[in-house]
Amino acid sequence: MKRAKLNGWLSLFLLFVGATLNVQAQTWSFSASMHYWHTSHTATLLNNGEVLVAAGGGIGNAYQNYSELYNPSTGPFSDTGSLNTASCYPKATLLNNGMVLVVNGTNWELYDPSTG
Repeated sequence: MKRAKLNGWLSLFLLFVGATLNVQAQTWSFSASMHYWHTSHTATLLNNGEVLVAAGGGIGNAYQNYSELYNPSTGPFSDTGSLNTASCYPKATLLNNGMVLVVNGTNWELYDPSTG
């Protein structure tokens, strides 16, 4: 009985050690700088793999309407069409048609990736 229990614990130990040996370290790396200061912004993954970063607070927490696109394949941010209304703490969602609905309070706008 003791031998079976010992074999069970030994099996669990080896399974645990084997599992931990396969874990690879993950690290952060610098990618690119945004063109504008964004806090309390929204970020939306587009169908083409780019990320739309829109609005938020700028320097001094002033509301802003700037929008940028991040391309994870190439790294840099690029300017894209600005919102009509500056906003802070906006919410955004990708719609089925590929456009992005950005909402802040009673204001809402649509972003079309095909036209920027």
